[in-house]
Amino acid sequence: MIRIKTINIEGREIERTFESVSDILTNWWDENGTDLPGGDDEVLEVTMDGKSIRSIRHFAKLIQELESFFWRGVSTIKKMEEREQVNNQDFSKSIGNRVTEYCPHCNEEITLEWDVTEHGYQAFCARCGRKLMLCSECLYKEDLCDWSEETGYCYRQIEQLWKDLEQIIFKEDEEYRLVLV
Repeated sequence: MIRIKTINIEGREIERTFESVSDILTNWWDENGTDLPGGDDEVLEVTMDGKSIRSIRHFAKLIQELESFFWRGVSTIKKMEEREQVNNQDFSKSIGNRVTEYCPHCNEEITLEWDVTEHGYQAFCARCGRKLMLCSECLYKEDLCDWSEETGYCYRQIEQLWKDLEQIIFKEDEEYRLVLV
């Protein structure tokens, strides 16, 4: 709530109350501006939310101050929105490779930085060192799990095994057998 007390050129004191800075500025920017004092009217008192604002001599100067205040606020809001957007993107990037799984061997919840597209769906528990399947990542992507307790494997492990085998370089020896390089 903003209260402005002015004296017009005829010497009459006029007091007006506005809901916000934007209400005043919208009225000022409007060509009519009939609800506001003239630019050269003397300002006696200005209060915002019950707090007195430093003395400003003429209404036009008050408008300049309010415009500055308004645009700083808009700029600050834009900067805050941009910062929040960047923070959200940074957060998305930071959790993009963060995986949390429950280790069935040591009964602990393990969180690790892991890219399943690069490293596959099998990791090792940071606490007990045993095999840790990243089933939540698989279910997140495809809503499918074919892990078999009987074999101890799922199709993701077989898929990764073939990818790993592609990286192995063989050569033929004199007897035409494949030998690891």
